[in-house]
Amino acid sequence: MLLIVPLPTPITVTTDTTINSCGNINVQYVTVTNGATLTLEASGDIDIQDMVVINNSALILDAVGKVTIHRNFEVQLGSELEIIK
Repeated sequence: MLLIVPLPTPITVTTDTTINSCGNINVQYVTVTNGATLTLEASGDIDIQDMVVINNSALILDAVGKVTIHRNFEVQLGSELEIIK
């Protein structure tokens, strides 16, 4: 028997976006592009994997808990990463 499990649909952020959570934030398969800034604010932890920040874009991580960056994470030249504790 062959079991096929679909991958989550990738998300592309092209405009400034802020996500607030009163708990944890888990991010997978996200591209931030087009000069956009993605801000993630969590009262818990932030976990990231399979994410890329390109084309002069920015990622701001603001967590009360810990920030964990797993596999396949890239911030390309000209883009920014800021981690606030």
